[in-house]
Amino acid sequence: MRPMKIHAFSKAATALLLLLVVVMLLRIPLNYEHSKSDFQSGCEDRSLAPDHALNARLQPFETMPENVGDALSAILKKRSNSRATFVQIGANNGVMFDPLYPHIKTKKSAWIGLQVEPQPVLFSSLAVLHADAPDWAFYHGALVSPKLCINGTLPFCETKTPGEGTWLTQGQLNSVFERDSTIGCNPRFMHTKLRPCVTSFDQLIGNHASPVFLKHALHKSKLSNSRFNIDFLQIDVEGKDYEVLKMINWDTLYPQCIHYEHSHLDKLTDEPSARQDLEEKGYTLVKGEYDVLACLIVTKSKNAT
Repeated sequence: MRPMKIHAFSKAATALLLLLVVVMLLRIPLNYEHSKSDFQSGCEDRSLAPDHALNARLQPFETMPENVGDALSAILKKRSNSRATFVQIGANNGVMFDPLYPHIKTKKSAWIGLQVEPQPVLFSSLAVLHADAPDWAFYHGALVSPKLCINGTLPFCETKTPGEGTWLTQGQLNSVFERDSTIGCNPRFMHTKLRPCVTSFDQLIGNHASPVFLKHALHKSKLSNSRFNIDFLQIDVEGKDYEVLKMINWDTLYPQCIHYEHSHLDKLTDEPSARQDLEEKGYTLVKGEYDVLACLIVTKSKNAT
C-alpha cells in the first residue's frame, strides 16, 4: 500500500505544480493588459490625458516650464538615471535659430538626438558640429506628407550662390514670401533640387534613429506595436509646422514636450488648430512671440496666452 500512496501523492503534487504554473502564466498577460490599458487611456482618452502619467518613463511635469531652457532642465532632472531623447525637425546648421543648442551644447552626453535637415550645406555643418555627440543620428532629408513626397523625394528651392542654402520648399514660398506658390522657384536666384523625404514619424525614427536612441525611447506592446516616448520634439520648418504636427500618430508617438514656431502659421486657421489639437491631447501651452512650448503637466489647466 505504501508505494501506491507515494505514487498517488506524487501525482497530486505534480498536478498541483502544473496548476500553479498555469495560474502564473495566466496572470502575466492579465497584468500586462491592465498596464497597457492604463497606458493607452492616458494617451487616447482626452479627459484623462492631462492628469495621467503615460508610463513609468514619460511622466508629466508638476509645473509648466516657462521656456525651452526650463523644459530641457526639467527633463534632465527627471532622467537623472538615464539619457533623455529629442527629435529636431528642421535643425538648420545646429546653431542658427536653434533654441536647443544653447542648452545642450555642454550636455551632449546627457541627450540622444535625431536631427533632420534637408539642405546639404546646412546639414554638413550640423553633422560636423555634433560629430562628438555619442549615439546621435542625422537624417539628410525632410519629413513631409505623402502627397508631397513623390518616390521618396521632395523638390526644394535652393540658392544658386555657392556655399549658401535656403530652407524653402516649393510649398512654402507662399507662406514666407507671400507669393503664389505655384510659380515654384524663382529662376533668377534659385533652382530646384530633389531631396530625400520620409512621410511619417514612425518611418523617420524607426529607420534613422540610433540603436541607443531606440533603446531609450521604444515601448513595446503585447501586439508588437511600437510607441516612441521621446522627451522633446522641436519643429521649425518655416510655415509648415502645423503640417508636421498633424503627422504625429498619437498611437506611436507622445512627446513629453513639443516646441514649434507659430509666427509663420495662418492666424485664422493653422495657428488655432494647432493649439486646439495639442490641448485636446493633454498639453499645456505657453505662447511666445515666435514660438509655442507645449508640455504634459500633472494638473488640468486651460492654457496660457
